[in-house]
Amino acid sequence: MDLRDEHIRSADWLDAEQFPKITFKITDVKNLNEVKENMLAARVTGEFTCHGVTKEVYSDVTLTYLVENEMTKMKMPGDLLGVRAKFNIKLSDFGVQHMALGKKVADDIEIKVNIVGSNKM
Repeated sequence: MDLRDEHIRSADWLDAEQFPKITFKITDVKNLNEVKENMLAARVTGEFTCHGVTKEVYSDVTLTYLVENEMTKMKMPGDLLGVRAKFNIKLSDFGVQHMALGKKVADDIEIKVNIVGSNKM
């Protein structure tokens, strides 16, 4: 894993030294609706930046709100907000040349996001 991660960060791939951050900035939220108690779904538009290139992407997102209770306290204190999303990109759209020795690496990849935040951190 360490060797793989080092290779992915190298100048031959993501060039993490020159482009240390990959970001997603939400620019629009549409179709916000309640799926069930404490859970919302929406369609977001955002600016995804990777390898120094920014492209507009779209993602379906779910937001789950949990009031602090004995079960949630085992993970972290406070009320929790969970955010889940996934979207697809083409590495070539971001100037990433995928050079694998003897192996093919897909140009299309799926980005999955799973974030949990607390109001007491």
